[in-house]
Amino acid sequence: MSDFEKLLFFEAALIWKKDFIMEETEKTVHPDFKIMRMILNQCLMNRSKQGLFTLLLKTFLEILLCLVTLVPAVSLIESGKPILTTFLIGTLLLFFIASVVNNMLDYGLAVVFARLVEKSFVTMGFLFNGFRDKTGRVFRASVFLTALDVLIYVLVGVGVYFLFPEIELSLSNKQTAKILLLSFSVVSIIGLIVHFIFSFSWIILYRDEKCGALKAFGKSISCIFRHFFHYLGFYFYSGGRDLVSFILISFVLFFIPSDANGILSLLALVLSFAQMVEQFKCLVRMNFATPIYFYSISGVIQIHKSDYVPPQETIDSSSTDGTASS
Repeated sequence: MSDFEKLLFFEAALIWKKDFIMEETEKTVHPDFKIMRMILNQCLMNRSKQGLFTLLLKTFLEILLCLVTLVPAVSLIESGKPILTTFLIGTLLLFFIASVVNNMLDYGLAVVFARLVEKSFVTMGFLFNGFRDKTGRVFRASVFLTALDVLIYVLVGVGVYFLFPEIELSLSNKQTAKILLLSFSVVSIIGLIVHFIFSFSWIILYRDEKCGALKAFGKSISCIFRHFFHYLGFYFYSGGRDLVSFILISFVLFFIPSDANGILSLLALVLSFAQMVEQFKCLVRMNFATPIYFYSISGVIQIHKSDYVPPQETIDSSSTDGTASS
């Protein structure tokens, strides 16, 4: 049987439960890697293009939000002009609003990939589902996550201030640039861990209309706590060869000087493009992994076990007797 035939057979054996019910027994049992891999291959074979285009749109909107919020502040810092308190407060407020909007887009992206896994009707317009939520749950959850991100920034900033009290707000200073880069790396790592722990929250809000924002975060933490390393393994496993290629290309680019000329410059350009392609392919695969894993542990996906037992071949006793007598 070919891989395609296996996928068709496997798809027919799936049972999708519309009602969101998570039993205690289902939450504590790790889902089968092979089953989740088959579902992932199904999604990649049939619906990966829709996920890719939605992810590209989400990335474009993220870049736009970043340009609107951060570029004016960075330009002012580089100019060396005194920073007004009103400008600083306005920039922080704008950054907070942009972060809330970005989190609401994250909810929409989770809905898109969840519906792709469900094989439900979906368009790129579902990316903006969070803005259509009349209950306000998505907005409250986005504000909570943004406040958590701001808290992380503040704590890291206070730590940097106490460790380096004489730091200057100038990117031209190499020591300051290194400190800011280190601070940004620490914030990014902590933020990734926090968002990973809450990665099931958006799907819970999407599937359970009666669940509140904080309760969704609590359920997500509970699920992640029970399956942390198993889910983490499947999450990176879903990246597949694209993740390996992305890491290798990034490793090579790290050793190419930024001011390289000639062949090295051309090589860096080609590798940068290849890195971007592999990154998006990898992100598509990993975005499929989250709803697949969550649906597997919550009982939304079940495997149909048929009661049909094939008849066993029987041997005619008369023919055997006749053969024996002859």
